[in-house]
Amino acid sequence: MLLAQASETCVSTNSTTRAKKGVPLHTPAAGLASPELALARRPRYATLRHMTWSGVLLAAGASLRMGRDKALLPTADGPLWRRQLAVLAAAGTAELLVSARAEQSWVPPEVTRLADAVPGAGPLAGLAAALARCRGTHLLVLAVDLPALPADWFLDLQSSCAPGCGAAGVHVDGADGEAFEPLAAIYPCELAAWAEAALRRRELALQPLLQRAAAAGLMQAVPIAPERAAWFANWNRPEDLV
Repeated sequence: MLLAQASETCVSTNSTTRAKKGVPLHTPAAGLASPELALARRPRYATLRHMTWSGVLLAAGASLRMGRDKALLPTADGPLWRRQLAVLAAAGTAELLVSARAEQSWVPPEVTRLADAVPGAGPLAGLAAALARCRGTHLLVLAVDLPALPADWFLDLQSSCAPGCGAAGVHVDGADGEAFEPLAAIYPCELAAWAEAALRRRELALQPLLQRAAAAGLMQAVPIAPERAAWFANWNRPEDLV
């Protein structure tokens, strides 16, 4: 269902024509609640001929199951946080942000540190803070605990983006049906108000947010090929490191 909806969103010919004429690219689905509906009707970058990329590393989780800060776990490319920032940089980001807790002293001074919009609210809080702060038309989001994800994934997603529309991978062969990968995705900055509204409602799960955005034409669902599934394996517990 998600893939069927996505086929008529970001990359349609009609959308390209409307963008050239300065008309908003995407019309939201009926039933969206304000402020989501109002924002979807006024995409900020619909008339731009190019897109710009900001990136955020989500690393503010408490790492309770791992027992230590996952950002400091060693990899062949240094600590995990450094490897992940390099992935975002290789994907062409002009701005790097890090969602981190105050006590995480590893955050380099050359990147912008963000506090979660609502402490203890999970990845949505970091996403909301980054969308509100980023200067690009789109935000590349990467969780710190995805050590196998390459920059190529984001380069592929970028080809499915458009002004006012982002992209996220979708697993289509799981037991639960289609499911987004929300923590290795590209979000249009038009979704800032959506994320803030979800936080206020304490709707912290990212899957419903992405499903609504896809139905409104603000996110493109990109199928994840079986041979790429291993890219999304995460480090949550010590046994995952073996």
